[in-house]
Amino acid sequence: MGARIVLDDEAAVTQAETLEVPGTTPGQRRGAGRVLCAIAARGFDLTDDTQRAAAVRFARPALQALGLLAEPEDTPAAEPDSDHGSVAGYSAHRRRGEQACEECLVANRAYHRARNGNNAPPLAPCGTETAYKRHRDHRETACEPCRLAHNKYTREKKAAQRAARRAEAVAA
Repeated sequence: MGARIVLDDEAAVTQAETLEVPGTTPGQRRGAGRVLCAIAARGFDLTDDTQRAAAVRFARPALQALGLLAEPEDTPAAEPDSDHGSVAGYSAHRRRGEQACEECLVANRAYHRARNGNNAPPLAPCGTETAYKRHRDHRETACEPCRLAHNKYTREKKAAQRAARRAEAVAA
């Protein structure tokens, strides 16, 4: 693939600024130049350590996509996440700037649902009168199963009302 830029030391930043990276293709050099232009446009001062770290975080995805970013050799391998499938695991995903996995998302949602007291019952499935009312409340056209369930409910309700009126007329 060619040489890679390591953004964790001063020499690497100088190397990226001059774009004289041995073994890179012209497309990679142009891409790195665009990344540097974006860093400059954001106003990062690469002489300030704090802003330099922010510039690295900003540029990392673009340089990885270009194939120009390598992790330093002395970086220890990432340890497996022991809190996987928990709120702490979800927080770890967020800290690393990753999309949280499904297990951590589920755990985080359950935690916040319990914490916020949102223990609402699950929605009624389509094909029931309650689901028909939900469609109506959301100003949606009811699906076929809900429409048929509503028709059945209305027929039964009107039949019960007619029977009650007849029983009342007979009793009077």
